Amino acid sequence: MKLNRWWADNPAQRFWMEGTNRPDIGVDLHAPQTRKGNKPYWGYSLVREVEEGDIVFHYSTERNRIESWSVAQGGHWEAETLWGARGTASRGEQPFKRPGYFRGLHGPFELPEPLHLDELRANVSTLRAAYSAVQSAYPKGNLYLPFQIRTDGVRGGQGYLFKMPAEVVDAFPKLSTAVQVLLRAQAKRPMAGLLPHSLEAAKIGRTYLRANEEAALSERDPFPVDPAVVERGIRGHAKTQNLLADVVQQHGHKPLSPANDDPAYDLLWHDGETLCVAEVKSLTVDNEERQLRLGLGQVLRYRQRLASFGTPVRAYLVAEREPSDPEWQSLCDSVGVTLAWPSVLAERLQK
Repeated sequence: MKLNRWWADNPAQRFWMEGTNRPDIGVDLHAPQTRKGNKPYWGYSLVREVEEGDIVFHYSTERNRIESWSVAQGGHWEAETLWGARGTASRGEQPFKRPGYFRGLHGPFELPEPLHLDELRANVSTLRAAYSAVQSAYPKGNLYLPFQIRTDGVRGGQGYLFKMPAEVVDAFPKLSTAVQVLLRAQAKRPMAGLLPHSLEAAKIGRTYLRANEEAALSERDPFPVDPAVVERGIRGHAKTQNLLADVVQQHGHKPLSPANDDPAYDLLWHDGETLCVAEVKSLTVDNEERQLRLGLGQVLRYRQRLASFGTPVRAYLVAEREPSDPEWQSLCDSVGVTLAWPSVLAERLQK
């Protein structure tokens, strides 16, 4: 469909807002390619418009608040999604599988203070002034704004993905403060980031965000788009990652997900003075060799970067099942990486 790309010539307009009740909010952006009657819909088509480095705010329709944000990273791809639309027109519609648009994200990262819908309602004049500035600058066409200003107050927009104007971000400090943190970091280093020079100065990891096993795809070859981003949406990866987190917790450790400037590992935990980092890989008969090569390279890179703190780092490559090629065990042993899979996780985490 033809979209009104009013933001295209203004690099400051780099913000979006996802509105959803997904339990894994912020893991990625994804939506069906069409709505009822096989018709395109801007709230879905906008997923393809998000560019690398754009900032996506995440609005929970369950809690009525903007509570986290992510950075677009990992490209776009198309795959099957299980989707049930929300809103008055879609009541009673059961989720079903259909072709979808996906967008990779780095995050999500919690806002220090969520921005609640009630706060927007209490500051409707501020929101209206920001909207007026945007509408004056871009008077033609749909602006895909995230909130409706109605006679009965402010409400969340009807849709999935919205264009968040920079004017709105600037008007609400709870949003602009988070953005300034990212912009300062990007000014100092690329998005992949340089870690702080000491473990004491860093805040490594954050509370583990469980992968959504039900919404994940049953199987997908993670190439040719960014494989690490796509794989996080594969059910085998999600189940193995959650199992690893459970085993880590059973061993008395706290499983952590990547924080803002961390490497994009799957799981991290502290074992005394040692940092433990894990990369999880789903496997199929066809992609086993590529997946294990990719995973080993990733976890070696994570180990190298985390070791810059001057603290010991132990690396784990955790596969969905035991590799069919036994040489992978000797290869991992030779580079000091613990290879594990579900049936041996508890045993190998004790080493």
